[in-house]
Amino acid sequence: MIAKHKASKTNTKLLKFKDFSLELAYYSGSTVYDQWLQLLNDLGDYADFYWDMPQMQYDLVKSDKEWQKFLSHPERQPFKIRIKEWHAWSIEQLYQRTLEIIQLSVTLLRSAKTPKECHQKIKDSLATIVKGMVHSRYNKYEMELSDSYVGITPKMRAEGNMYVTETMKARFDYFISVAALESNRQPKEIHAKLLAACQNNLARLGEFFATCQFSDELKDIYSAYTKAAKRDMTMPTQNIVLGFTIWKELYEHGVDMDTYLELLGYPNADTVKKRLLKFASDKEVLKEIVTHFKNERPESYKTWKQKGEIPYMSIFQEEARIFKQPTKLRTDNETRAMIETCQQKISAYFPLSTEESPRQLIFNSIHPFAVKRAYQSQTKNHEMKSINITVMTPTTDSEHDYLETLAHETTHAIHSIILHRAAEFSVLTKEQADQVPTSVLEDFSQLVEGQFKSTAHSKNSTVKAKYFTSFMQALASWSQVPFSIVQLEIREKFEILLKKGVTELSSEFLEQLQFEYDMKLQKLWEGLLHFTRPSYTAFDWFMPLAPYDALVYMKRFIVLSKNKMATDKPTAKKKLSMNEALSHRFGVRWIASQDGRILLYWLLLETGRNHATEDFGDIILKKDTCECLEELQRIGISAQEFSQRT
Repeated sequence: MIAKHKASKTNTKLLKFKDFSLELAYYSGSTVYDQWLQLLNDLGDYADFYWDMPQMQYDLVKSDKEWQKFLSHPERQPFKIRIKEWHAWSIEQLYQRTLEIIQLSVTLLRSAKTPKECHQKIKDSLATIVKGMVHSRYNKYEMELSDSYVGITPKMRAEGNMYVTETMKARFDYFISVAALESNRQPKEIHAKLLAACQNNLARLGEFFATCQFSDELKDIYSAYTKAAKRDMTMPTQNIVLGFTIWKELYEHGVDMDTYLELLGYPNADTVKKRLLKFASDKEVLKEIVTHFKNERPESYKTWKQKGEIPYMSIFQEEARIFKQPTKLRTDNETRAMIETCQQKISAYFPLSTEESPRQLIFNSIHPFAVKRAYQSQTKNHEMKSINITVMTPTTDSEHDYLETLAHETTHAIHSIILHRAAEFSVLTKEQADQVPTSVLEDFSQLVEGQFKSTAHSKNSTVKAKYFTSFMQALASWSQVPFSIVQLEIREKFEILLKKGVTELSSEFLEQLQFEYDMKLQKLWEGLLHFTRPSYTAFDWFMPLAPYDALVYMKRFIVLSKNKMATDKPTAKKKLSMNEALSHRFGVRWIASQDGRILLYWLLLETGRNHATEDFGDIILKKDTCECLEELQRIGISAQEFSQRT
């Protein structure tokens, strides 16, 4: 049975500023547009806080009591929007009002009367609001759906008392029975081997295959098991239904796919898809991926050349051998030791990252039910001061993966610290500090992450990297193409239905959608590289609350100055990427250069004024690092920050 969720009512009337007199009364300005922009900024900060904090409690498996204590700290008090009447409203009421604010904001973007200088500010604020309020409204519902599927109750969540439920065990046994039939094995054999791998804790089964070496036999058993599990479409279908509900609400309030992409700084959907496919089939890109593949995963490469294809899991199996990962799950003490080792390596380059305070924290949960994907949270407290929290995933990362991810998330944290210090010292405005696009933040996090890629696999590598620093980074980027296209096209299907007046998805539509996009996904995924992932379905790649996921990592291949993408053949002098320019000026290991890090920090500051990272290569080659340091010192970052490592 398909669960339904009650959608917000459509507001079909033409909204005007006078319809928001309650809200605008709390903001002052020389024009009503100034007041409106202040309202949007406030709403963006509100949305971020009430998205991130409940999500973080869930991800870290904290009880209500523990989380209330965490938020009770004077410097972590919740952000309060200025509109006092809103304080008594439910999240449903706030979300409905936000949809109306979004609707008028889109109208303002299309109006010739709106001052030109307001357009980009409205877009930047709307991008934050749409993402944040959708999550604030539906995060809890999505989490409850996920929990109910495996038998986790609200009471267990509230108490932080998580364990393997009878429902989990029953599903495990059922998927084993299906896998046994299809792989010609005995259910008892599969059951025993998988339980031995996860040390009788089903919550750690994925952890074993992410961090340990495993035999071909175990690889085949786990592949059969996951393939069987993926056939249960209960949760993926629920996600599609939820995604339709959300998209219906946005669509009816003026946000279609092209508008959504415009807010994020992308061209229209057709152009995005064309450029993604162009990237995926570009000869230079493919050549670089294959060269990395040959150098860094030689056994898998040999199999791929001989057979013309290779299972994705075989690549990870070889990675585990190359990096000499353990053959059994780490103990908690071993995981803690890994965390400490990696933090020392990162802090040697970035002392600023070690300055923990009530508003700057790193969480490293080793709970088996903790989140499996690291992220950086940036919110505001009741005094409008920045709260930066990094959530890491040490249990499902091998040491080299953890180091790279820590470098990535640390860069996000430092980026936020620098931007908000700049605002505090009036080097940037608050709006400049708050509205750096996510894609720009990702450009820098991926840039620094690349400097911490392990070279254990290819000490004599001669890969001339234009796009990627390693094979796994290349594969991760290339994988975003099918992910992005599924995200875009399913929502375009929604819009076709909405134009016809359809308000609810039928079972027939869902079945047709699944079949169509499973076929398309496999074709896209295998593509020109022929890496196979038979257990993945299209619905697995659909994020109901996050249409931007995947695309955010691909902006450099979609949007560049003069509307060119990175793989276009240049008609004039070739522009260097940031990594190419830094390597040219300071050496391949530019992160070890004090001047290189000074310039990096300054560029993080510069993103508050300039979002065109595609042009930063030229700046890197010419910018005086003494001038950079002078401006950094104006925001309280001294030369000592860069003298920790020589």
